[in-house]
Amino acid sequence: MDRNTQRLYYFDWIRVLAFGLLFLYHVARIFDTVGWHIKNVTTSYAFTYFNDFTHSWRMPLIFLISGSGTYFALRTRKEGFLKDRVMRLIVPYIFGAILLSPFQSFFDTLPFASVEGSYLDFLANYPGAMFAELGYTNPYFLFRIGYHLWYLAYLFGITILLFPVIKFLFENERAQALVAKFMSGFTPFITLMIVLIAVEFTSRPSFGAFLGWSDFANYTLFFFVGFLLQINRAPLRIIDEYTWVFLAVALLIWFGSSLSSDTAEIGNNPTFSWSFFLFIVLKSINCLAWIFAFIGLGKKFLNFTNKWLVDCNQGLLPFYILHQPVIILVAYYMVQWQLSMTSKFLLILIVSLMITIGLYQIIYRVEVLRVCFGMKKRSIAEKQFTSDQLTTAKIVKPISYRSGR
Repeated sequence: MDRNTQRLYYFDWIRVLAFGLLFLYHVARIFDTVGWHIKNVTTSYAFTYFNDFTHSWRMPLIFLISGSGTYFALRTRKEGFLKDRVMRLIVPYIFGAILLSPFQSFFDTLPFASVEGSYLDFLANYPGAMFAELGYTNPYFLFRIGYHLWYLAYLFGITILLFPVIKFLFENERAQALVAKFMSGFTPFITLMIVLIAVEFTSRPSFGAFLGWSDFANYTLFFFVGFLLQINRAPLRIIDEYTWVFLAVALLIWFGSSLSSDTAEIGNNPTFSWSFFLFIVLKSINCLAWIFAFIGLGKKFLNFTNKWLVDCNQGLLPFYILHQPVIILVAYYMVQWQLSMTSKFLLILIVSLMITIGLYQIIYRVEVLRVCFGMKKRSIAEKQFTSDQLTTAKIVKPISYRSGR
């Protein structure tokens, strides 16, 4: 059995970097060739290429890391786990859906030339429009109500769905022993690839709409894999050993698929055909190869903790909740400036980042806002960090925590 109570700090770093990349991704959406909330007059295929590249593995990686984080949440808050998930996921989702989603929806409807009606007029009609979204028969309505916060609702739903299974695996030593046998060698990698291909190929043609049941099944699978990697860490040793192989495979498939002009058309029109099956096989291998390459690189270069990681971990959820509304607000005005596309991109990126960090500094210091944004009380957060530091004192260099920042 390979179960371990030691926290893997490189998983925390990967999580922080993945959400940082999400910030960059959303700024790039303003300038890519695909529709979004706010668009620059001129767009670039370079931004589209970058976003397509990150989109192929970014959310599966985030859900895998979330599954791993759920293991540690269950370990540290075993009795109040479900209550903690409500406070960390559902409360900020509802808060954001009430205060931030209408704001973003308002900017969706604004033409640059003129605006008919005020924001208050818009709010008067907003609840009715949102109630109409409840008619969806798939999880897409979670996006329509919460916009970018769909991730929180998805994560909560997946956690509740799998809770009986993960709780059983967490508590039952016999089940852990069976998991340990399964996780040896390349068996888990081959099995994961087969299951992912099967899920994608059987669900995409029928449920392939954005954030529909196919995406839900896909993210559920990666969440569960992330949890299993903490129940038994044997595959992490193989990932570490074959990091460069995974990276080479990922690069080869990505560049190869980029040379084909039919790839995007096949992917956007899912059917039960051999061409789409081949597309799913390459897409799945590409996604897994990138994820394993990043985990391996993280293990090699990021398996440490320091003040920056502690601060980023605390502020990650508020940062995520705030980043898109801030980007939309800043971009709405800046895209109208007579500047080059590169200048606009850099300005929107820097100004949005500064505003988001500034707002977080306020949230960090106000207990009521901490609750609304899914953060723990400052005293509890500092106590938990001290406990984790003592647990890993033999593994990492102890660091000081500045509670009065």
